[in-house]
Amino acid sequence: MILQALTRYYEDLLSRGEIAAPGWAPVKISFALCLNENGELTQIVPTMDEVSKGKKTVFQPQLITLPAAVKRTVSIASNFLWDNSAYLLGIDQKGKPERSRECFAAAAKLHHAVLDGIDSPNARAILAFFDTWEPERAAEHPALIRQLDDVTAGGNLVFRVDGRKVEEDAAIREAWQRYRESGGTDAVRMQ
Repeated sequence: MILQALTRYYEDLLSRGEIAAPGWAPVKISFALCLNENGELTQIVPTMDEVSKGKKTVFQPQLITLPAAVKRTVSIASNFLWDNSAYLLGIDQKGKPERSRECFAAAAKLHHAVLDGIDSPNARAILAFFDTWEPERAAEHPALIRQLDDVTAGGNLVFRVDGRKVEEDAAIREAWQRYRESGGTDAVRMQ
């Protein structure tokens, strides 16, 4: 009886959005990479929230529930649907362009592993982005040129396709869950 009550409580919290589902977690996001349906980067939009801290107002990254973060120390391991500029754009401010390109390649590989064959315009746009984006030309891209320093400063980025939040796409959510359950991540299996 206690287990049933706890299960019901958990399901209530989950339905109200007060906790994240297994494989999902709140992530601080600073910018959204806006793609069109062809996977072309059209603009980069700040996702910062304006908050009062004491007597001043500051901008802080927005908390968005996204696929849970991977554990990484010095290894290259990409997050799904979000990460820093080294993984999603292939550039950063650390002065190691070869490592940034390796990070981008790892992100492309993960997204293809999860999204290949998924019937969703959002999934197709993300895959097209990874297939056509050229990290060596990123600094010259019109959508990025004015915000390059802010975007590559280390904050996290997320994808948007024609204004839609890709993390809310049912086909993408199901693909992520299948990938997790098939052992594609280092996530702990729960009962």
